[in-house]
Amino acid sequence: NLGVASLCPSFLVLCQKNHFTSDLNLCIKKTMHASFLSVIHIRELAAESTLDHSQYNIRGAFCSPGGEDHVGILVFTRLASEGEELAKHVLRLGHENGQNLLQDLCQLHQDLKTIENKRGAGIYHGEGVTPRTRRILLETISKFTQLAKETPGLLVDGGTNADNLLREIFYSAVLYISKIPNTGDFDEVTIFQL
Repeated sequence: NLGVASLCPSFLVLCQKNHFTSDLNLCIKKTMHASFLSVIHIRELAAESTLDHSQYNIRGAFCSPGGEDHVGILVFTRLASEGEELAKHVLRLGHENGQNLLQDLCQLHQDLKTIENKRGAGIYHGEGVTPRTRRILLETISKFTQLAKETPGLLVDGGTNADNLLREIFYSAVLYISKIPNTGDFDEVTIFQL
């Protein structure tokens, strides 16, 4: 995963020059599959910290300029944001042979949110990823969806399906907020559920 994430600038150049081979396409497809598996099965926050200066030990994570992020999420983030040509190529690859990358990413987000809710507020280790990492995934899904909507013919549905899934994610958060009693006090559990 890290290797492919670090090669994204090279992949972008290959896309711009139309030098993508079937082997490179297969490499990206397998990496995306491995990234899905690693995000679900490799705990980002494995255990309570054994370090004096950290709240938790990081596993399956990679240090980036903004901090620690799950390496599986970084792959999708780099593929989506390195350059428009690469992101379009990845979208095309992710929607071949009946596959639906955007729908799979939205489902991954929902699965991570479910795991996060089961872990509970104030517990910073165990299954899943941090809320920050899940939000990075949501930003990546949004980038891919926006690109699909702005590029006619890129996807058969024009990104409508993913747009609807993103809308559902947004409305579920709004619905949750609307059900919070109007006392003005937000406790840790209420904020965590968002």
